[in-house]
Amino acid sequence: MTKILLSFIFLTVSLQAIVAIKPREVGDKPGLTGSITAAFDTKRGNTETDNYKTALKMTYDNNTTHLFWGMLSYEYGEANAIKNTNKIFAHLRYIGKTSYKLMDKEAYIQLSNDEFKGIENRLLGGVGLRWKIFGNDYYGRTYLGTSAYAEHIIYGDTLDPVETNVRGNFYLAYRLRLHEDSELNILAYYQPRIDMPSDFYSSTAIGLQLHIYLQLFLKFRISHEYDSRPAIGIQKEDITSSTEFVLKF
Repeated sequence: MTKILLSFIFLTVSLQAIVAIKPREVGDKPGLTGSITAAFDTKRGNTETDNYKTALKMTYDNNTTHLFWGMLSYEYGEANAIKNTNKIFAHLRYIGKTSYKLMDKEAYIQLSNDEFKGIENRLLGGVGLRWKIFGNDYYGRTYLGTSAYAEHIIYGDTLDPVETNVRGNFYLAYRLRLHEDSELNILAYYQPRIDMPSDFYSSTAIGLQLHIYLQLFLKFRISHEYDSRPAIGIQKEDITSSTEFVLKF
């Protein structure tokens, strides 16, 4: 089964792109844990490119009722000395148990900036529920999440208005533990605006994390994102892929 899944991952990498998102459960790793991620891509010659990305992730799990998970990342890139990537992302999430063992409650807040999507600032916060619809150690765990969030967007282009919206958030997540702490994560989500469903975000994502040595891991990520109403002059689709080193602590 593992060989089939690995083959699927590498075939998918050549077709589309995905961001790895890992569903977490209370009691998985009690206490304070974290990781530092770094990715570098440099080319010299006919084309000169530089791309750098770093991320810090922290989790506090009290092993009984709740956990907090936070992430801060920054990415910067240039091609022939011209900047083509500059974005910041911060996310904080609370996951708490409920009286029904297959259902958890969630609350989250997020702040992001993406110069080349025309977004100067995007702030959002929301609450919702998550159900474990399938789960065991051999076949992996599958989750269904539903929530609603409010967002406030300030666009960098003065022609675009400042937006304040309320959106629904629906996601399906799958997580499979492989050997030696390696794992596969798959995520798909859909976020329509409540008063105008034709205005929506969607994403599909796959991430494969492989154990290398001690606390060092290698992560392959691909992602496809779609915004039905982006800022003026911005394309609706983004497809990205990356290879990253992850140091856990």
